[in-house]
Amino acid sequence: MEPAHKRRKVGHEDKIRQALRNKKLVIIVGAGITLSATYPSAQRITWTGLINDGLDYLEHEGFVAEDDMELSHYRKVLQENANIRAVLRACGYLKDELDYNKQFSTWLNSVFGSLHDEVRHPEVLETLRLFHQKGAKLMTTNYDELLEHHCNLQRIRLSIPEDVRKYEQGTLDGVFHVHGSYQDPQEVVLDPISYDRVKISNDVQSLLKTFFGHNTVLFVGCGTGLEDPNFNALLDWASSREENIPNHHYILAREEDNLRKNPLVTLRYGMNHEDLVAYLNALLEDPTDAFPEGTLERRNTATERLAGVYDSTVSYSIFHCENSYSTRPQGVGIDSQRNRAID
Repeated sequence: MEPAHKRRKVGHEDKIRQALRNKKLVIIVGAGITLSATYPSAQRITWTGLINDGLDYLEHEGFVAEDDMELSHYRKVLQENANIRAVLRACGYLKDELDYNKQFSTWLNSVFGSLHDEVRHPEVLETLRLFHQKGAKLMTTNYDELLEHHCNLQRIRLSIPEDVRKYEQGTLDGVFHVHGSYQDPQEVVLDPISYDRVKISNDVQSLLKTFFGHNTVLFVGCGTGLEDPNFNALLDWASSREENIPNHHYILAREEDNLRKNPLVTLRYGMNHEDLVAYLNALLEDPTDAFPEGTLERRNTATERLAGVYDSTVSYSIFHCENSYSTRPQGVGIDSQRNRAID
């Protein structure tokens, strides 16, 4: 007899497939997907790496002196891996200085403008494109536009209420940026004031409430705390809102990841980061295909039929849903990327 936990897992996976068939699946993508697609990733696209890059920009471009006390203080905050509130204060300082010197958009473009040229592992982006082709909606807490570039989609802007409503109603297709895109600096959620603005946006709140209330939501590429604060804030919001709707929305995590956001359901996709693409591809399969019984892990033969999407010989690290980046693909240490990705 199949163990109860495996039976429950199969049931959850079938719910995700059913939602995809019914075009009721919403996938929310976190920073781990960007890090996996661009591995080995530049430090500037990790969360604390982004803030450090901004502080360096202020100094190197001559807007702030090297010995400026505030600059030194916030660099120390980042070096000490301070709590999220302290890091957000560093974000506030950075945003204020960049705005004062009219450099916010220029700096954002220097970080993300050519990021699509740094994609070395497009497999996970291709898999998300296939989900979209089958009717899944794509949302992200990331600032980059790798999804739009790979999936040939437009971005849905926070500042255009009509577009937000059309996206919610299904009459406008694209990628919705919960925390803004680098191409729309006025929308980017970076500092505490920006976070408060999104919290009180009626259009964004309406969209999220609709999706969480009437769809199945799948979180992919998530982190916690300083690793991915944008994603974590959205997870907190979703878990608090879904208290009375059990077994309805899902987070993907490795077997060893300590990631739980009750009552959201955590689904374990495998032991290693590279197992994610195979797991997602298996969710794409129709239940009437071959290998109808058992869990997804026993269906890799069918998964590998998706030519060009997943190569089981490829060894790379998919950074997401983890508390530290310590995977060493092909013997290469990457502990230096412990800082988490920004959104």
